[in-house]
Amino acid sequence: MKLYVDGYNTSNLTSKLMSLDKYFVNKHSQTEFYSDEGLFIINDVHLYKLSVKDETIIKIVNFCNNYTVLIDNSIITKTETNQIPIKFELLHTTFFYYKTSSASNIQLVINGKYTPTQIMDANINAKDKYHKFTIIDFYFEVANNIDIHNSLFKEELSVFLSVFN
Repeated sequence: MKLYVDGYNTSNLTSKLMSLDKYFVNKHSQTEFYSDEGLFIINDVHLYKLSVKDETIIKIVNFCNNYTVLIDNSIITKTETNQIPIKFELLHTTFFYYKTSSASNIQLVINGKYTPTQIMDANINAKDKYHKFTIIDFYFEVANNIDIHNSLFKEELSVFLSVFN
């Protein structure tokens, strides 16, 4: 499931990315194709069409640290394919993943894009992976079998939310 912080402006998170680095575990990039026929992604060398089974969004006011959260249990399935539609919009995205520990059941995911000049500046700013990075979205990935009302879960979520202030 995905847990979103309701109403939080992603531009406020940009200046806090370096504070999250101690929790950084991984990053990956992908190419996304948006068309009238759906969303397609290239992940590594494979092309997938994504299908979404929407579920009802649950809103919980003052869930943790006075933040309102949205719980999304929608299911996204990937089907490998060999072609993309002729007409599409293209977006290159990068995902950053953060956890408080390797055994954690909650993971902060920050999705964004680099400005086009970042490719040319890569050697100059190799130490700053957030240089010219613009956040598109962020959410928490939570294992489906986790009780989100458990105090230990909220404590772990609070670690990340405290950085947001």
